[in-house]
Amino acid sequence: MGAHRAACRPLSYFGLIFTHGLLWAVLVALLAPAKAVAWACLAAYLVLRLAVAWTVGVAVLHDETVRRRWWLVPLRDAIHFVIWLASFASNRVTWGDAQFMMKKGEMIPVATRSEHCKTPAQPFG
Repeated sequence: MGAHRAACRPLSYFGLIFTHGLLWAVLVALLAPAKAVAWACLAAYLVLRLAVAWTVGVAVLHDETVRRRWWLVPLRDAIHFVIWLASFASNRVTWGDAQFMMKKGEMIPVATRSEHCKTPAQPFG
């Protein structure tokens, strides 16, 4: 594993809350003084979000999944928000096959059980 540590920016991660458009659209709709304002806000989110998904996913990346399943974009946004929120309940990160623990803004490698059990290969004979 070595002594490599990766620096992290916890405040930047928390700042991702501002990128969750569905959350803000729903909050504004709930606090809106009139139903028309609430529906307008939700409609604006939906139109703008789908336009961005279509532009990037279909027009730029030529992603057939976005073309066929564009209507799932708001559900994806909701799921990603829940995952982001749940991430604050743990200080562990899995990155590929490696596991890390967050400590004082650093990702510190955590030895896995299989690494503790490894023994040098024994020659035959």
